[in-house]
Amino acid sequence: MPTTFPLNQILIGAIAVVTLVAGTVAARDGDDTGPDARHGPPPVSSGLSAQTGFDYTRESRFRRETDQRQDARQFHAKAGYLFALRENVFVSSGLRYRHFAFSSTSLPLPENLYEISVPLELTIRQNRRPLYSLLIRPALGFEDSITGQAVQGSFLAYRSFGLNEDLSVQVALFGSTSGKYPVLPGLGLTWRFSEQGILLLTPPRPGIRYSFGPDWSLFVGGSFDSGTFRVAEKDGVPKGSRLNYTEFRTAGELTRRLGESLQLKGGLGWMIKRKFDHDRIGVVHRTRGAPFATLAVEALF
Repeated sequence: MPTTFPLNQILIGAIAVVTLVAGTVAARDGDDTGPDARHGPPPVSSGLSAQTGFDYTRESRFRRETDQRQDARQFHAKAGYLFALRENVFVSSGLRYRHFAFSSTSLPLPENLYEISVPLELTIRQNRRPLYSLLIRPALGFEDSITGQAVQGSFLAYRSFGLNEDLSVQVALFGSTSGKYPVLPGLGLTWRFSEQGILLLTPPRPGIRYSFGPDWSLFVGGSFDSGTFRVAEKDGVPKGSRLNYTEFRTAGELTRRLGESLQLKGGLGWMIKRKFDHDRIGVVHRTRGAPFATLAVEALF
């Protein structure tokens, strides 16, 4: 079993406690808040946001090593603060923690992966909607010790063009220090097709969100998740090797507002593919699809 240094436990405990405490406090109108908010009614005043959640993915077979199975659990927590520089200029910063836990196999794969990131976003709004945005996210990824981490960074810059009150197009650039391509262009589309429904063709979480009154909403769509980590020595994998982890999902997620203080989210879906890529030594492992469940709590001071 991998061991962790006390510093790891202190950091993990501190982030979890801060986020869980904040998760019992008030949430403003809107489905998504905080540094990672991409859609929904935009927050236009200062505030502290928090989210904590847990995912479980049932056992999935590996594509080549069909006798091997692996289930996965993920705990995530984040807290952020949004403040206004000017009337239409906003800055958000925060702290995000993720822990991936995998069941043991005979393959040279980690049982635990940890990531700590510090997202920072600058947004210029027009008529309460984002016009320009720049998101920078430095991160540390490691398996058993924060002293042996992989330092990575990513950014997302976009310009939104409103075609009318209900339809807008986004032109974006995405960059990453760990990706195959350092910078990639992208296009997005946001269309509010009714008072209750909005189509979000924007990565990393495209889909449809539909509201059933002020307290209930449903999201149906897909998601893409990734991270870069330094791993411990294993059979055929040298100590300190870089591991790129990616996962593709599709799911339905139901959100319930609990009065003025809390939002509870729960969902079911299908994990399409999970990939472990030791890109610098040419070792790649992929899994087949499997069902998963997720539960999260969101709040905003």
